[in-house]
Formats: sequence, structure tokens, C-alpha cells
Amino acid sequence: MFGIGKLADETIIDRIKEGDEKILVYLYKQYHTMVKNFVLKNNGNDDMVEDIMQDSVIAVWKNVNKPGFSLQSKLSTYLMAIAKNLHFKELKKRSKFKVVDESDHRMEQSENMRMDMDKSIISELIEQMDDTCRRL
Repeated sequence: MFGIGKLADETIIDRIKEGDEKILVYLYKQYHTMVKNFVLKNNGNDDMVEDIMQDSVIAVWKNVNKPGFSLQSKLSTYLMAIAKNLHFKELKKRSKFKVVDESDHRMEQSENMRMDMDKSIISELIEQMDDTCRRL
């Protein structure tokens, strides 16, 4: 399978429908560079590339095996659309965590600044009191 060059999309689809799991390795190797380039150019890293590539190949496998599946584009376009959606979903998920972290940090900073200001005001007021009031 791997020594004969590039397989036609229809052949790949047929092999997936037949349950040929070796075709998953072929898909992975065939489209890895394309997905890797996209992910790395769009705020991704090597770990994300591997996760997205694996998830994309599995999604193609599952979708092809759904009743009534019909490929309406080139397989590379289809797999790339899945990879892009997975990547953007992951970036969105990660950015939500960062925003939450930043807002928590900002709230903590704001609270600390407020406490410092309160201490400063209290110290200033104490300094303005006479000795008798300060001792109380």
C-alpha cells in the first residue's frame, strides 16, 4: 500500500469502509505536513499538531463509516477542514482559560491595591489624631 505512491480518494474511502485500519497510517503520513504547517502558522505547537492530526484522522474514519456518507470535495480538503475546526476549537478553549486566569489575577491585584490604599488612609488618619486618641 505504501510503496505504490499516492492513492486515489475513492480508494482510501473504500478501504476505510472495508475496515482497513492500515489506511489510517497512510492518511496520517500523507497529510501530516499539511496539517502541521497550518497549526504551527496559527499559534499552535508540536503537541497540538499531533493531537489534531490524530483526532482528524479518527474523525474522517468515523464520518466515512456513517450511513449515507458522500465525499463532496477532495479528501485533503475534507481532512484539512476537520483539522482547522479542531485547531480553532482548541485555541478558543485555551484562550478562555487564559482570560479566566488573567481576570482572577487582575481581581487579586485590584484587591491588594485597595487594601494598600485602605492601610495608607488609616495610617494617615491615625497620624492626625492627638496622643490620647492614638493610645485608645
